[in-house]
Amino acid sequence: MKNQGYGLIININSTAGLEGKPEISVYSSSKFAIKGLTESIRKELVGTDIKIFGIFPGGMQTEIYKEKYPSDFEEYMLVDEVVSKIMDNLKLENPEEDLVIKRPISK
Repeated sequence: MKNQGYGLIININSTAGLEGKPEISVYSSSKFAIKGLTESIRKELVGTDIKIFGIFPGGMQTEIYKEKYPSDFEEYMLVDEVVSKIMDNLKLENPEEDLVIKRPISK
């Protein structure tokens, strides 16, 4: 990307990388690491036309849960819904560099 002078990096993270959560300390700490990596690279790229975005979805229906599905798994967001929100953000004149995508709260 540096050779071509532009680029776009999208790091898919998790809301678990924004605050510590019980019962998933190893997972959460790995997500904090991705957040730090994203922020560090962003600072390294200042003055270039290479952009890096951190995406923080909260609960997606993915295969990560194949061992043990959460009881509310059906309420988690579909991957396509998250992708749509990411694309909508990227189309904005000033997209959010750190996009938090929370799932709807069930009633």
